[in-house]
Amino acid sequence: MLETYRHDARRFDLVIGVNRAVLAVPCDVWCFLDWHVWLDYRPPAEEGVPAILTTRCCQSHLARKGQGEALARNIRAFVDDIDAVPVNACNWRTYSAQAAMAYAYQCGATVIEGFGMDLHGVADYDGHESDKNGRTARRWTAERVIMTDLANWLNDHGCAFIRHGGAACSTG
Repeated sequence: MLETYRHDARRFDLVIGVNRAVLAVPCDVWCFLDWHVWLDYRPPAEEGVPAILTTRCCQSHLARKGQGEALARNIRAFVDDIDAVPVNACNWRTYSAQAAMAYAYQCGATVIEGFGMDLHGVADYDGHESDKNGRTARRWTAERVIMTDLANWLNDHGCAFIRHGGAACSTG
């Protein structure tokens, strides 16, 4: 699905890469909630690091690991400050993809398109696997519920969510 996105990237006002997607596609914003993503997958400095969307907890953890200054230069927003989507609507702050969706809505999106969100298995879009991701059937079940609830909330509030590569969660 990322190949489909690559051919169409210019039609988007804002591109938010989630976790390792920052390595595959040019992004305006890089969203990650787990500190290890920064340490393991930060793009090379010569390529530039996109603006970052993360949590204060993640920033604090990375500061303790000596990464605070490098991270701070690129932070655009904190997930903790997104107030356009109530957390109690569906607990969307649990996973990076849903945090990116909430941020897009806060930025004024009326349509959000998700690419590479297969919500199953262990491997990423390119076959890469990491034991740090905790990608279990239980996790995917929980994330599907949150994504569906968030997609429905967004739709009820004038923002269609289209998940490319899967019919579930698509409300637009």
